[in-house]
Amino acid sequence: MADGDLPTIMLACPRYSHDMNADLAHRVYLGASDHRHVVRIYSVGGSLLCRGFNTAWAAALTAAEKGEVDYFSMIHSDIVPEKFWCDKLVDELHASGADVLSAVVPLKGMHGYTSTAIGKPDFRWQPLTRLTMREVDKLPETFGAEDIGYPECPLLVNTGCWIADLRKEFWREADENGFFKYFFTINDQVYRSRTGKITVATEPEDWFFSRLLHENGKVVKATKKIALHHHGDIGLTNQGAWGSEETDTLSAAIWENADA
Repeated sequence: MADGDLPTIMLACPRYSHDMNADLAHRVYLGASDHRHVVRIYSVGGSLLCRGFNTAWAAALTAAEKGEVDYFSMIHSDIVPEKFWCDKLVDELHASGADVLSAVVPLKGMHGYTSTAIGKPDFRWQPLTRLTMREVDKLPETFGAEDIGYPECPLLVNTGCWIADLRKEFWREADENGFFKYFFTINDQVYRSRTGKITVATEPEDWFFSRLLHENGKVVKATKKIALHHHGDIGLTNQGAWGSEETDTLSAAIWENADA
């Protein structure tokens, strides 16, 4: 244990500004744990998204190496989770046997798409399919790619509300030059599709991280056990079947037309 008899969670709160708004502060300081864990806040701001993520990740790995923290968690500033969400993430992380556990987050809009997806093993620029809230509602409360029917594919999860157990030694694996195996980055590319269209492809940092874990045999799972809202113009819940789309028709159309 990192702090007496209580395990410690380093909780990262990345934002563009270093200032934390009152709503986020309330969720982080008062609502994260019911005195079951020590929650250490790591507030990081700046316009370089992945640098902020990696700065918090490096700080957590350093603290874990010293025996000062046990878990790393992250919450985005527009995510409003239920009370004591950190406790529930830890419980479900262990119950599920996952190396990384991420709460399902709906995308902003009324279509019902989520940022949880199935990746194509040999193509990182376009997912096979994003899950919709209607599909998520039919799945187990916590699920992996195998529960969706894609056991050989990576489950691509979101970093809006997630957790990892840093007591596992593999998190500190590095190459001969000291570069760590697990990190965040955004990949972008300009390419000509099979139809001749010159277009842009992006692999976001959360899906890159998910794929990296899958390629190294680690277990990535998503859960709807932690209720939350994703706030934009309105708060969108990750509970229940809702949205205009039953399935990801956008990804299906891309693959059908070979635009990827």
